[in-house]
Amino acid sequence: ENAAYLLLGDFRDGPAATEADDAEILSAARARIRAMNERAGREKYFYLHRERSFYAPDQRWMGYERKRGALMALNRLLLDAPGARNAFAAEGEACDRLAGRFSLVATLDADTRALPGTVHALAGALLHPLNRPRVENGARRGYAIVQPNMELSASAVKNGFIRLFAGSGGVDAYPVSVSNLYQDMTGRGSFGGKGVYDVRAFMEAVEGKLPEGRVLSHDLIEGELAGTAFADDISLYDGFPETFSAYLKRLN
Repeated sequence: ENAAYLLLGDFRDGPAATEADDAEILSAARARIRAMNERAGREKYFYLHRERSFYAPDQRWMGYERKRGALMALNRLLLDAPGARNAFAAEGEACDRLAGRFSLVATLDADTRALPGTVHALAGALLHPLNRPRVENGARRGYAIVQPNMELSASAVKNGFIRLFAGSGGVDAYPVSVSNLYQDMTGRGSFGGKGVYDVRAFMEAVEGKLPEGRVLSHDLIEGELAGTAFADDISLYDGFPETFSAYLKRLN
């Protein structure tokens, strides 16, 4: 009952600040969210969408700082920071109801699956007194992020390529990790973008630390700055690109 779901969206990149189908996209998303809340009998689902901003190096209009920018804007809104609502001018209906309401965020991709109880387990690990971010004797202790074990969803194993690259014994260790070398040796885990974080502690550690327009793959850097714990007994389930060309495209 204490968990809500938020779809955080940007318009596609384009040559102008607005495109002809922007209003249609917003209208369709709002309608679906309303229908889901009616079915749930309460306001359980939210939708926030940003307008495009001009990015001079690429001469394109896009969501500011892409996914990292969207998450930072959401964090400011959840902390009810001054001007935070301005980032979601494209879709601001939910801003007043979200501002200052949630202290933890669990990040999931479109193809991520979580079993019942996973969110509770992640929140419990992060909120354990020994894991809370703090300063002791001048040293930073605790964690602002908990990264769970990532496993390959059974429904994602559709062909031999996926079995080779991501299945048990494949060349990608990410879905089959049972430990974490960095965690074992330094007390710090690696953040892969899916997990739970404490909004205030995360922002205190990260905000203003990364240069504008320079960082695209941001998860590992943010995890190092904020402090990440690896929880090998809590799992989320992920998909995988179906072809080698799709795999290379994701890398780029």
